[in-house]
Amino acid sequence: MRRTLDHDIPLLLGETGTGTKVFARAVHQESNRTRQPFVAVSLAALPAGEIEAERFDSEDAAPPSARPKRRPGRIVQANGGTLYLDEIGALPPAVQLRLLAVLQDRRVTPVGSRRAIPVDLAIVCATRRELRPMLHAQTFREDLYYRLNGLVLRLPPLRECSDLSVLVRRILAREYPQSPREISPSVMDLFKRHAWPGNVRQPVGVLRAAALMCGDEPLITEAH
Repeated sequence: MRRTLDHDIPLLLGETGTGTKVFARAVHQESNRTRQPFVAVSLAALPAGEIEAERFDSEDAAPPSARPKRRPGRIVQANGGTLYLDEIGALPPAVQLRLLAVLQDRRVTPVGSRRAIPVDLAIVCATRRELRPMLHAQTFREDLYYRLNGLVLRLPPLRECSDLSVLVRRILAREYPQSPREISPSVMDLFKRHAWPGNVRQPVGVLRAAALMCGDEPLITEAH
């Protein structure tokens, strides 16, 4: 991760639950932008008609006294810091063009305005979708794809994790700092052979339930 500090990471690839947002936040916190905002936007959770309104300021033709109060768009909110865009494949083509302009010019023009606002921010995008087939379907812009497809990092799913035992110990230490728990070798062997379709969220739930079942016992076994 340290090699990526203070450099743009245009694209993170990873299945649901692999921790792309956690990774992006960690990079932000370890970078020179750590004292500035970290703004995360889940594009897949927004209705298509609201994405542009969420991400860009808008200006009305009405006089200022008649305009409703508007919060700054997410790009302006993230100025100086990091903007994390989750599921970039959900971005409508028209907004893709606006994002490309921000990436290239480091300026954002509010909707309804002719005034461009300079912005200094790191932009990290993440996706679980295959973007290349979307190029052929013309649902994802080719120029934006190649702009993002520079430094690409793939976060492996938990079933491919080579240090599962370290992750399990950290989860237990975080969840139970006052009453440390250990996990038996037989349970760890079961964990290593499991496919973990829920990725990182799943072992957290499993360990919480097991810790509840073992009560005051410090060692989590198969019985729990």
